[in-house]
Amino acid sequence: MRTVAALLLLAACGGSSSSSPAPGAPAQNEAPPTAVASTVPTCEEVVDRVMTLFPGPAEDRAEGIAECESKPWTESLRRCVVAVQDQDDLFACLRAEGGFEDEDPADATTAGAPNEAEHNLEALKKGAKAYYLGNAAFPVGTMPLTPAASCCAFDRGLCPPDDRQWDVAAWPDLNFLISDAHRFRYSYQSDGNTFVATALGDADCDGVEVGYTLEGRTVNGTLQITLTKPTHED
Repeated sequence: MRTVAALLLLAACGGSSSSSPAPGAPAQNEAPPTAVASTVPTCEEVVDRVMTLFPGPAEDRAEGIAECESKPWTESLRRCVVAVQDQDDLFACLRAEGGFEDEDPADATTAGAPNEAEHNLEALKKGAKAYYLGNAAFPVGTMPLTPAASCCAFDRGLCPPDDRQWDVAAWPDLNFLISDAHRFRYSYQSDGNTFVATALGDADCDGVEVGYTLEGRTVNGTLQITLTKPTHED
């Protein structure tokens, strides 16, 4: 398999979980794929969906199907892939299965950057979306503000990196990890049908925190995720 589609198909034969994605856009409503099918998609359906995004020769399709059948690909990955609408969705599915890594992992931006919270909530959004596409539900759990203490309690107002605090409960299912020093704390709560995630921070450590809120739900079977920014910058 020689095309880009072939590389993605091979990458999708990974396994467990890994990192997710990239800085995102400002607050907006999103209307990606509808609810996940109850039956497990066939390898033909999965490969055909990938090749609508990355067209290639007929031999790529045959080899992709053979790869899918020989691994085999997980049910959650198959469901996720057949529901994608664009290349970004596909990459999110592959990252969620640990089969694809790019040069833009889901870590924090440079500490103190004005879009730190937006970037990290965009990463969380993509993780939640990929999980939903593969499981027809969001990761269930209640994650309090992480870390518990304000970042202003630490040197230069920066929360120190600690990978262990992101390796519990719902965070791994969201492929969410901040491995650099950061100024915001993050929370997540979901019953599986909806979720609310927040980023709370006090960049200038004046005692006034600002908050960003990311909310996800389905409306008439369509996934919608909305980011609400604070009314004023810190």
